Amino acid sequence: MFNRNQNSSNILRVVAGLYLLYLAYQLFKDGILNGEMVGTMRIVGIAAMAVFFVTGVILTGSFIKSQLKPAEEPEDAEEMKKPSAAEAQEDAEETTDGNSAAEENSAADDACGDDTDSVSGL
Repeated sequence: MFNRNQNSSNILRVVAGLYLLYLAYQLFKDGILNGEMVGTMRIVGIAAMAVFFVTGVILTGSFIKSQLKPAEEPEDAEEMKKPSAAEAQEDAEETTDGNSAAEENSAADDACGDDTDSVSGL
């Protein structure tokens, strides 16, 4: 889940990207198609329109891409989930012995005479 600062950053990125796309459209429509820009101004207008368009697509596209991909877990969380080599070896030894940890705990409870499974006197 996004924290507040990242969410604000994403909103600002989308607004800026859409505004740059709008500016590129206005430069194209009014300046180039209607002929308001001539000579050197036309070349500058085309260059500005291209820069605004590309930047707007990148800003808006990066937001859309980040929203479409599944949320990734931090690398530390993945490392925490992975068992260490010693834990994996212990698990392998338990399965080869045929005794699980639950069976060992049950055997230890029986040896102590602690019978918590049955309720008497009710």
